[in-house]
Amino acid sequence: MTSGSSAGEAFSKNFRTDEPDPPMVAGVKNGPFAAARIVHSGIGHGMLQVPPQEAFVLAYLRKEFSKSELWVGERPTKWDPIQPGQVHFYDLQRGIRADIREPLDFIYLYLPRQALNDFTDEHELPRVDGCSIDSGKAFSDQVVAGLASSIMGWLERPAEASQLLVDQIAFELQSRFVYHYARLAGRRAFRRGGLTPRQEHKAKELMQAHIVGAISVEKLAEECGLSRGHFFRAFRWTTGKTPHQWLIEARVELSKELLLTSRLSLAQIAAACGFANPSHFTRVFSTIVGTAPRAWRAARLD
Repeated sequence: MTSGSSAGEAFSKNFRTDEPDPPMVAGVKNGPFAAARIVHSGIGHGMLQVPPQEAFVLAYLRKEFSKSELWVGERPTKWDPIQPGQVHFYDLQRGIRADIREPLDFIYLYLPRQALNDFTDEHELPRVDGCSIDSGKAFSDQVVAGLASSIMGWLERPAEASQLLVDQIAFELQSRFVYHYARLAGRRAFRRGGLTPRQEHKAKELMQAHIVGAISVEKLAEECGLSRGHFFRAFRWTTGKTPHQWLIEARVELSKELLLTSRLSLAQIAAACGFANPSHFTRVFSTIVGTAPRAWRAARLD
């Protein structure tokens, strides 16, 4: 994972505007996908030009957007008006150009075709042969919207974006695209099954050992002798949780023990349990437990 604005800056090279200041960008790049937030004030025209490449784009819009022109390859294409919360789709095989004539705020989700084919190979599915949606089409998808909102959160707070969380979002985004929008070249059986007891123990042991720090799905899968996709699916099948969810709950359980058995401050406990900062700790603890850690500790020590 490359955090910061690198992915956004890479994408913004394709975005030219006559504004005195460049558009605001922030991004993250992971092996299976890249994400960036692009904000354009709408003062003057901006030209978005993406050269042909083997990839697809899902653009999650945060503002209404309708006053622009779109070309796919050299052909003008009808641009559907987009409401906030909708998704715009592009197949980049022929490249795209767009003349941006209004304020714009969107999350750009970039899915390389090779990464999608790696996903289908891992899941014993046919390879991606195209897409059931035409470039320039707008549609509503609550799953993609939820993933884009999660990505928005860690673009704003990159310190909270653990590798397992980024891997989880990449997996869920690829899964949504492949099973709902991709056109596959034939059919293959989908094999289900969970982890063996040894694999489950090994994965949980590794995550406990990295409760402060980072570990990737690829590393967990390698230690269990599985592909990334097979491991992710099997772990969720066995535990009912994604690896990231399991790790977060393990951190909360450790924090409970420290709240009751030590005099450490909330900041010290947050650091000892692998949270980015005290506010991150409080937010996660409150979501899972239902009360803030300070109040939880006070109620049990009084």
